[in-house]
Amino acid sequence: MNYLEQENPFKQKKRRFPVELEHPYSDNKTILINLSPVDTATVIPQNLSLVLQYGGIQFGKFTYKIGYERNSIRVSIRWDMYKSIIPAEYYDFLKEFTAKAIAKLNEPIIIERK
Repeated sequence: MNYLEQENPFKQKKRRFPVELEHPYSDNKTILINLSPVDTATVIPQNLSLVLQYGGIQFGKFTYKIGYERNSIRVSIRWDMYKSIIPAEYYDFLKEFTAKAIAKLNEPIIIERK
């Protein structure tokens, strides 16, 4: 999954074949935004943790954590996919999981100058 995705790549209504990823992966990104003394973050998204799981099988996890201190904002994003093949019967769960993660990544952080 590309962090720059702006929309869900899973658009089919139904899937007859498994979704094949290149390989299982764990991708971490940390973004640090340093603010000047006259800047204030007025809108900060909430933290979010999603698990892609069905029938006791965990296929992936998405974690979005944000911390705001007086002069900085730290955004930590972790996207784990534990399986490289997701069976077609779990496609709807993958589609929803990905939609929620992308929606979170597209939430704005609003910084205003005093």
